[in-house]
Amino acid sequence: NEMHFSAFKTDINNGYDAFSLDNNRNTYSNKPGKDEQDTTALSIKLLSKLSSAINLELAISGSHNKSIYGYDEDWAYGEYDENTGNCDTSLGPCLDESTDPEGAWGYSTEDYYYRENNRKSVDVRALSGATGKILNNTTDWVIGATNWSRDESLDRQYTDTTKNVNNQLRITSSAIYSELNTNINADSNITYGLRAEKWSYDFSDSNNIKQSNSEELFGGKITLESLLANEHLGFITIAKGYKAGGINSNKILTEQQRTYETETNYTIETGLKSSTLEKNLNTQVTAFYILREDQQVKQSFGYLKDGKPSFKDYIANAAEGENYGLELEANYKLNKNTEWAANIGHLKTKFKDFSFLAIDPNDDTQTTTINKDGRPQAHAPEWSFTTKLTTIANNWKLTFEAEGKEAFYFSDSHDVKSSAFVLLNTQIEYTEQNLKIALNIQNIADKDYTNRGFWFGAYGNDPRKDYAPEPYTQLGNPRLITLSARYDF
Repeated sequence: NEMHFSAFKTDINNGYDAFSLDNNRNTYSNKPGKDEQDTTALSIKLLSKLSSAINLELAISGSHNKSIYGYDEDWAYGEYDENTGNCDTSLGPCLDESTDPEGAWGYSTEDYYYRENNRKSVDVRALSGATGKILNNTTDWVIGATNWSRDESLDRQYTDTTKNVNNQLRITSSAIYSELNTNINADSNITYGLRAEKWSYDFSDSNNIKQSNSEELFGGKITLESLLANEHLGFITIAKGYKAGGINSNKILTEQQRTYETETNYTIETGLKSSTLEKNLNTQVTAFYILREDQQVKQSFGYLKDGKPSFKDYIANAAEGENYGLELEANYKLNKNTEWAANIGHLKTKFKDFSFLAIDPNDDTQTTTINKDGRPQAHAPEWSFTTKLTTIANNWKLTFEAEGKEAFYFSDSHDVKSSAFVLLNTQIEYTEQNLKIALNIQNIADKDYTNRGFWFGAYGNDPRKDYAPEPYTQLGNPRLITLSARYDF
């Protein structure tokens, strides 16, 4: 018998000031926010050999997490009168005074979210042992059951206290699952599994919004692998997966926007694994197709609240989505000390029958229908790659890596796109018995690249431009140099 025990504790206290009116790393926030997290987690795993035919595994885990996320919602310095929107010069200058000192106008708000959640999980499974194969001694098996729960509370504190809210959410899941692996013959095997789950949630908040739901979810997969030649293994997988539905808590949403449905995925994947050149070159080519029914998409919209621009997001469903593509992985051992690896992906995505209502940019009192049918999905670049060269000399290990992505849409609700980019990274590692020291440099060239983008609809957030609508982007990490040490005992 074996027992593994793990304990984890983290206490992170970061500031948060990531929104720039000029789409760069310079911010004007006079009240930068917070991004804090305090987490304690424990887990125990028991492994027991009941007999030569049956092994038993039991995993129990739990965690407690508290977090604070808040930011200066107006992204600007200075204070504006809550009633008139005029600059309160007794508290200092406001941002747009430089261009229009007599008519400085705007708003000043902060938005903070205090969250606390507890998670618990239990998983127990029985597995076939050395003499436990079934179906004429051809099949290994596993059968198990799992239960987990999450209790979460949220306290939102906003400058305008009428928008303050607190809520409670409880999610529970109980599931049973099984998987079999059968050797058809010396060259072929088939793996097949099923999962049945009971998923439920209960939600309530201080706006008297209450919602409960429970549903039965089913998934499974079947994979066939066959040795086509001594150096080539072919495979094909057919699978059904799912992502459970839920609730959007913001009170300004309509009843139709309040909940979103479970997304169901149907996947077919096929490919070839090869080991050639005396096993120095290992490759895998994979083609895949995914049909996403009731695809969950993140939506957002801008609106005026008491004359002030505001922005909200929520999750909705598209009728269908399609993802398909090709991926190539390669690992080549150049010599006994040097290895090269590469991964290239080609991905095509699109929505099918997806439209939604948004504020009309020409008349903010009206709505208009936005049609995204056929448009690619967000954060899905058509081309992406990574390549890495690693060499070892005595106690030293040097790695050089390049990664790149083609341009992609930032959101499913607007058409702001990133630019294509390539980043260079490196790592120098030294190992001496139980000690390991590593120097990492990410984004060696200190390249500016965008990884998030926003469009607020009929309103922007810049008082210098009278809150005219415009896109805003956030930059990815600049050059980052880290030094770490690890000692195993």
